[in-house]
Amino acid sequence: TLEYFLQGSAQRAGYGEVEGFVVVPMPAFFSGNNQLGRSAVDYFIFQPSKAVLPNWSIHIQPPDEQGYELACLGFRRGTLPKGTACSKPLTEETLVLVLAGTAKLDAGEVHTFGVRITNPSKLVLPSDNKWRIVLRDNSGETRDSSSSTQGAALTTAYIDVPGDLVVNHHSGGLSVSVTMFVIANRDLHSGLVSSMRVLPPEGFIISGNKTSAQWVVASPSLESGTGALILPFSGNKVIPRGRYALQILGTMTADAAKSGHGTARFDQPWSGSARV
Repeated sequence: TLEYFLQGSAQRAGYGEVEGFVVVPMPAFFSGNNQLGRSAVDYFIFQPSKAVLPNWSIHIQPPDEQGYELACLGFRRGTLPKGTACSKPLTEETLVLVLAGTAKLDAGEVHTFGVRITNPSKLVLPSDNKWRIVLRDNSGETRDSSSSTQGAALTTAYIDVPGDLVVNHHSGGLSVSVTMFVIANRDLHSGLVSSMRVLPPEGFIISGNKTSAQWVVASPSLESGTGALILPFSGNKVIPRGRYALQILGTMTADAAKSGHGTARFDQPWSGSARV
């Protein structure tokens, strides 16, 4: 609604109405390490509702005053264009990703990237654990955003899963073996941890697994609906503190195996979690 008045007059001289638009937050999701005080490369998945043009920027902002620390060290561009640069302003706890050259993102495309985050050493309430992803144009104006991306529920765990994977492609790239490493920070006795759950990215179908000989598991299974691999720990065995290899065998769908250059890729994060 717009109204205007001549100076000194209480009589309305003009009036107009125009239909507005619904303000919809940009879909965005967080997937990362949930251990108190730990540093890891964590991942954001977002879907811009508008095209992101060359030299626009993506701003990642942590929850206010909760103790998160961000760094460009180990930046993973994922599906973002080649040449995307990461920087951190001196005056604020924010990371800025800038699309280089003529690179752009189409509206409606889903994209993934990873940045290094150090978690606080204190618990953060879910209502206070909201991340912000803001897309800004060349002049600094906000063009799209998500201000309530839910962070991970922080806790103390006994198992670490480092972010680096060893990926081997077979049979033209669709048959894949993925090796991840699992670190037990203490001896895992019966009842301390009951199982481990490994959720693959979309487009990867798990068909089998192999584990280190010292990591004794009961009968592995695939979770109905998600395809996640469930590794129950043997109830009467102790898994000593140490580093273990977990090899996951499977296949990629044709769509998941394609990238802009026609090469096989993993652009979405794997998720590993322990269950007590």
